[in-house]
Amino acid sequence: MTEGDFAQSDYLSGLTDGEGCFIIGKQPTVRSFQMVFCIKLRSDDNELLKLLQQHYGGRLHLDYERSANKSGINANPQSAWKVCGRRDILRLIDYFDKHPLRSTKADEYIIWREAAFLYYRHSVGSASHEPNSSWLADAMMAYRLELQRLKKYRAIPKDLELEPNFPQLELLMDERNE
Repeated sequence: MTEGDFAQSDYLSGLTDGEGCFIIGKQPTVRSFQMVFCIKLRSDDNELLKLLQQHYGGRLHLDYERSANKSGINANPQSAWKVCGRRDILRLIDYFDKHPLRSTKADEYIIWREAAFLYYRHSVGSASHEPNSSWLADAMMAYRLELQRLKKYRAIPKDLELEPNFPQLELLMDERNE
C-alpha cells in the first residue's frame, strides 16, 4: 500500500479497530493533558508504521524490547507509532470521521474526539497544554475517566454474577445494560 492510498481507504480504520489506542494522557504533577493516538505492532511491520507516519505525522519508536513473559523469555520486539501533535490529531479526526471505526473502539473514539475538540478549543495559546481554567481540567478528567471505564469494563460478561459487596460494579453493569 502506498502513502496516497491511506487517505482514500478504510485501511487505517481497520488497523485501528484491531491495534489502535486512543489515550487522554495526564501529567501527574500538573494540570496538563495530551491527546494521543497509538498503534503498536511487531517490529517486522516497521515499514507500515513508517508509511503511516509519513502520511499522518507523529513519531516512531522502533524496535523496543517488550518485557519478558512468564517463562522469562523476551517477547518479539515491538514498534509504535504515536500521534500527539494538535495538527496531526485533527488530521486523524478528519480521517476517522470519513472512515468510521466498526468495532467497539468506535465508542472510545467518540469520547476521545469530543475531548480533543473541547481541549483544543479552550487551551489555545497555551504552549504547555495546560487548561486555561479549572472547569476545563475537570472536564478533561471526566473524559479521561470515561475512556478508562470503557476500556476496563467492556470485557465483563453481562451474565456475571456479582458479589453483594461490589455495589459500584452493579451500577456499572446496570448502566451497560440500559
